[in-house]
Amino acid sequence: MLLDQGLGSMPIEMVTRIVQWLNPTDKLNTALSHIGIAGIIVNLLPRIRALRIGVSSDDLKGKIEGDTADITAPRISEDERRAILNLLMPYLVETIESLHLENELINEEISDEQLATFLQFTRNSPLRELVLTEIDLEHIHTWTLALFARFTNLEKVEIDGCKLGNSTEASLLRSLSSSFQTLTQIDLKGTPQITDQFSRRISRSCPNLSYFRISGCPLVTTLSALPLIESTAMRRTDKLDVHMDNTDFDANQLQSFMRSPLFGSSSSEWSLESVTVPLGYNKPAVLALHSSRKYVLIFV
Repeated sequence: MLLDQGLGSMPIEMVTRIVQWLNPTDKLNTALSHIGIAGIIVNLLPRIRALRIGVSSDDLKGKIEGDTADITAPRISEDERRAILNLLMPYLVETIESLHLENELINEEISDEQLATFLQFTRNSPLRELVLTEIDLEHIHTWTLALFARFTNLEKVEIDGCKLGNSTEASLLRSLSSSFQTLTQIDLKGTPQITDQFSRRISRSCPNLSYFRISGCPLVTTLSALPLIESTAMRRTDKLDVHMDNTDFDANQLQSFMRSPLFGSSSSEWSLESVTVPLGYNKPAVLALHSSRKYVLIFV
């Protein structure tokens, strides 16, 4: 393995020549190991389309496979490690379309400052996909969450196992609103503070939505499905897949709501049917079919 000190003492031309023969992962880790080397070889790193950043107790390291980079960053970085990221990240994120931020710490959380730093790095990236995993958003400042609003062309948002506070749901909706017109997939799993308010806002704001998951959210009820059905006419897509596993959804209650005079569509134009969808296994679902042949398929 190349020694940082040895490379750092070599002429720039020689370092460049050596690094050119390294595979992408070794190039990245060489750059992550020494601020002087990072400055020399940053432009030799390949362009990437997807970036995953995992915050952990490990040292700074990374790997590149194809057009995807994976960087492990320590929660508390020394000055040199921060300087290396400040130098490399603007180059790495320039062309990324997918960003995945994940908390890999045990009994610790990503700090507000660190999350804000990563979001600042990617503020001009042409992001289409944003994934947040195991991040405690409850203790993230509102102005940090507002940085998500800089992403104006997101097509997919995935939030997995993140903790929200009493006001975080509303802040999250405001932060995502800049991409409401482009979002086609919203995937929330294991986020217990999500309520029916989230679905109500999404149903009337995202005309291109074709996939919506709110699984493992115990505060979500049948009332989340109702506005998604009522808004079918305004959606540009003919179908909407809704996943409501491990929620308080009840098919009989949905049928009762759709027969109510308060239902925001003509109940005579709709039919409800319990179906089984083969997804490698038989998955129960409720099919809400409109007379126009548009439909909402609710997996339960």
